[in-house]
Amino acid sequence: MEFGLLVGAAATAIYTGTSANRLTAEHARAREVAASLHRDDLSTLELAYLAGGPRRVINTALAGMTAAEAVRIARGGLVTVVSGVSQPSEPVERDILAALNGAGGSMQLGALRRQVASGEALSAMRDRLSGNGLVIATAALGKMRRRATGLKIASVVSIVFAVASLIAEITFVHPQLTATAAVIVAAVAGVGGFAMLRRHNQALSDVLSGPGREVVMSAKRLHAPGVHHTADADTKASAKADAKAGDEDSEDDGDTKRPKRRVHPAGIAAAAMLPIALYGMNEVEDPELREQLAAPDSVSSGAVVTGACGGGSDSGADMGHWGGSDGSGSSSGGGDGGGGDGGSSSSSGGSGCGGGGCGGG
Repeated sequence: MEFGLLVGAAATAIYTGTSANRLTAEHARAREVAASLHRDDLSTLELAYLAGGPRRVINTALAGMTAAEAVRIARGGLVTVVSGVSQPSEPVERDILAALNGAGGSMQLGALRRQVASGEALSAMRDRLSGNGLVIATAALGKMRRRATGLKIASVVSIVFAVASLIAEITFVHPQLTATAAVIVAAVAGVGGFAMLRRHNQALSDVLSGPGREVVMSAKRLHAPGVHHTADADTKASAKADAKAGDEDSEDDGDTKRPKRRVHPAGIAAAAMLPIALYGMNEVEDPELREQLAAPDSVSSGAVVTGACGGGSDSGADMGHWGGSDGSGSSSGGGDGGGGDGGSSSSSGGSGCGGGGCGGG
């Protein structure tokens, strides 16, 4: 009987080891893809997606729109659109304005984030990044999760067999070297499988491919944290000229003039957005705005603010983040460091990450 226990333990160990190897190979294959986009091909908000996920994108866009005086964020997290603001060029910013206008001009920050995360702009952004090899494709993530499930089952089988072998050894065969070896082999296989599963699950919270990770690191080498760039003279002059034109295109209202439209000085705002995109909310210079954007969302019953793009939900409302928490606290995760976009997160099943696919930072 003890020989049969050893054979069974060896079988469970082989099963667990094979499952682990398949997961490792699938993980490596998903990340080793050829990218057709490079750092200079990406917008600031696309860099934010790679550096911190969907939540980082939304927070970066809000910080830029606040700097451009397109929206205001009051204490308590109430976001209000500025009357007469022109339509921005960035799809995510357009989604933000559409959400605010659809709610009568103002929304709580948490509700706004959730609505924008499930919008078309973030979904299209993920599709573009995934299609160009910077983010792991949804199908590949699904395959990795299935491999992880296989490893979990194999590890459970090994642990159960180890326990059963120990009971059989004590009850029927009494301590013998062969039976003891069977218990040890099965137990080591099960524990090792769970250890590898934990490591891979942590890695799954970061959905960047190898080229995507290199794009982020390349951008960070060019833009150090704590260094805030300003727009050049031409950009500022252009913004001022646009603002003057907007003021001239006004209508009389008694003794005062009210502009018909308000320009969206994207060039000036973009200069402030890049550090936030790469490093998170610690790079917001205004302490009150930083506090509002970094505050955790209050999630009502049934609402989901998922974690991870990284590794949590891939539903439309995914607000995950990776590479560092986007709050004023310490960073964690896939090594992007530098602060992040705070906020509570929970994961739900799915296949991708964010806003149409993770969250971001």
